[in-house]
Amino acid sequence: MKGRTTGVGGRVGNRHNSVGIRLTILTGLVVALAACAYRTTAPVEPAPYTTTTKYTVSLFATKTASQEGDIQTLAGQKVIKGACEVTWQITVPAAGEYEAILAYASHDGQNTIEIVCEASRVVDHLPPTSGVYLKSGQWYQNSFVRRKLPGTLTLGQETATVSLRTLDTTEDSAVVLYSIELQRLEDREKIAAEMERAVQSRPNSDWFVEMSYGLMFHWTSQAAPRTGSTRPYKDAVNDFDVDAFVRMVEETGADYVIFTGNHAEPHFPAPLKEWEKLFPGWTTERDLIAEIADGLKERDIKLLLYLATHVYAKLGKVEDREFSEINHTLITEIGSRYGDKISGYWLDGWYQSSQRYGDFPFESFYRAAKAGNAERLLALNSWLYPIATPWQDYWAGEIYSLGVPPPHRIIQDGPGESLHYHALLALEGDWVHTKENTPIKAPVLDTRALLAFMKGCAGKGPVTLNVLIYQDGTISDSSMNVLQAVNAAIHHGQMPEGIDHAKAGPTPAEEGSIPLERSTVVQAEQEGTVVLAAQDAKIHGVYAARGPDYIGGWGNASTFVSWDFNAPKPGRYRVDLHAACGTDHGGDFEIVLGETVFSVKTKDTGTFANPQIDAIGVVDLTRSTAACRLLVKPIRIWKQGRALMNLHAIHLVPVAD
Repeated sequence: MKGRTTGVGGRVGNRHNSVGIRLTILTGLVVALAACAYRTTAPVEPAPYTTTTKYTVSLFATKTASQEGDIQTLAGQKVIKGACEVTWQITVPAAGEYEAILAYASHDGQNTIEIVCEASRVVDHLPPTSGVYLKSGQWYQNSFVRRKLPGTLTLGQETATVSLRTLDTTEDSAVVLYSIELQRLEDREKIAAEMERAVQSRPNSDWFVEMSYGLMFHWTSQAAPRTGSTRPYKDAVNDFDVDAFVRMVEETGADYVIFTGNHAEPHFPAPLKEWEKLFPGWTTERDLIAEIADGLKERDIKLLLYLATHVYAKLGKVEDREFSEINHTLITEIGSRYGDKISGYWLDGWYQSSQRYGDFPFESFYRAAKAGNAERLLALNSWLYPIATPWQDYWAGEIYSLGVPPPHRIIQDGPGESLHYHALLALEGDWVHTKENTPIKAPVLDTRALLAFMKGCAGKGPVTLNVLIYQDGTISDSSMNVLQAVNAAIHHGQMPEGIDHAKAGPTPAEEGSIPLERSTVVQAEQEGTVVLAAQDAKIHGVYAARGPDYIGGWGNASTFVSWDFNAPKPGRYRVDLHAACGTDHGGDFEIVLGETVFSVKTKDTGTFANPQIDAIGVVDLTRSTAACRLLVKPIRIWKQGRALMNLHAIHLVPVAD
């Protein structure tokens, strides 16, 4: 058995302790990952237009009244080439001036668009977009962004016609359109308040962010056996070998499992009363979820639950109220039954659901999803499209194949903006094994490239690998070989054969990937120095996050940090600031100690992973060394949506008289 609880030097400890111990020593490919795993934190405070709220009027590309030109519909998007026009007929919630936010993707940035409503118009040239998806040319790997357009549109009472036109474009130039979002200027404060309320409602997700990887299993009513015909779902549930399944998971070294409650059909492997009322015959007497949760818990592995909410809530078959009631009823029943056995949800089908049910009460649904466990995490999968609501905790991250590692723990732009990062990959290039008398596909993800991607994600968000599974709960030998290689590399520093340690890193195919940079842990320079470390600071406010050796995600001037301490002896001390700040971030702030106030401007250190030491000034602690308090208080963040800095420490260094 390749146990996961043995850490560096053979010490046995908790699986889910610090990033450095958990990730151990990815020697070579993940060079000294225990030392360099860090969280480069993005601003947690969302900009006013990061996501839709209940005050947003969404005009989806797939819901147009008319269109002209070379336009192709693919899933939830329209690919617009050359000179085109699309038009919507909308009901105006209230007359007024509206800002327009365009959710789009573009590879070449050769398009100018205008949006027209009666006598008003806005015009903008669209820059190319980039993000977590590779520029592979595949239509399902576009990196969508939300872009606020200059100017406003005037909307009157009752109904309006809104048109989008492409201008000054070529026949080959394409805009991939997801939606136009209209937000009334008078609703700005309401929008900001809802965003803040959503962010403040999120539980601490450090335990999830700091995990290295987990496994998703689409074990469904359609899962095929190794040989023979697919058995009835209830029989398969009754025969499922939980002990063997849990042992298999343990051998992979996974920190968590996302297991399927239902998928293409409305099944659930447990005796849920409300579910049975809605779908008679689709529940089971055996509670497979509880047994799996208990088995994993014994090995310190967490369980999250996959649910196809659009399937069990009867998407397109019921009206708005019933869709909402089904979702609330079932998610409450599941959460109340399992409590802390379920650490999170990964809920599928939300770009489809948000387009169909525009008035869905996301805030109340978010609170229903916490039934039985207020700390349970929630993700609503909108696939590659912008998230449907800020009322969730982490990005579903359905990247499918290898993507671009994130630069920050909090996603700054793109489809998951404002949420904690997470990536979901399909190890074998598929989600469910449904073909009878056919072996599971061989893994399609190159082990070297996969490990390089996981290296780039270290400390910023976990990577989930969807692994194909047979009906008996086993996986293929080839998939297990890859997972054991990942386990050996990440948790034991043992590199797979054939991998050149010196050359290990993102492959050329990973275009646009961001290299992992090493964070420097500061040390006291001399005896008598007072070390005020980030780990020991008290954070006052909601818009800052604590990394392994820093405080970041600092995008709000109302948030400050403090330390209470006793100086070792009276005297004069030099105040040294240990901090890092990426280009285009920063602000003005104060360091306050007693009656002494230092006014400071953030120093650009190039990246958030490059802390530097700066002497700020000298403070006199001659008269009192007891019950000292030092504050770091922002005055102004220079740019909305940016961060003040990553603060590692304040050192008070004795100064000779």
